Amino acid sequence: MRPSLSRLFGSIVGPAAAWGEGPWRAKTVRIAVLVTLLGVGWWLRDVAPAREPVSGAVADTRSVESAPAPGWDFSRPLPAYVRWSASYVGGFFLGWLFRRFLRLAVALTALVIMALGVGKYLGWDSSATEEKFRSGAAWVEQEADEARDYLTGVLPSTATAGVGGWLGFRRGRHRREPG
Repeated sequence: MRPSLSRLFGSIVGPAAAWGEGPWRAKTVRIAVLVTLLGVGWWLRDVAPAREPVSGAVADTRSVESAPAPGWDFSRPLPAYVRWSASYVGGFFLGWLFRRFLRLAVALTALVIMALGVGKYLGWDSSATEEKFRSGAAWVEQEADEARDYLTGVLPSTATAGVGGWLGFRRGRHRREPG
């Protein structure tokens, strides 16, 4: 990848893109994205209007013009393998994001607790701050649960989304040391 493209991509998706830690580096995600794209392409080919020859056929079949039949047939559902692979990619990405969110939340919580401890040690009244921290933490937990429930409900296949989420959450647990 060109350096300018890498910088742009890194600024959009964060440091994980520049360091190559993202879900797009997993072979299973790449395969699932490929399966999804191929399946959607084949599905679009099947729902596209059929082309019928124009009346007054010519003797040379290579020069027969065709006219599109009216309408696309979107009543046909996507194939199951497309739904499964798309759910896997979505679940993997959600699991990866959840892991990054947890790491950030743990770091911020540790900083706030440390600041409260230093404040108590120095004799500051931190009861109002502690109460705001507790209510804020409860709100963040509730919102994260609602977002997770909503996003997993949108995915068509819960089982493959669950497997993808589990593998995405585990992504980056065992990092190789450079060298």
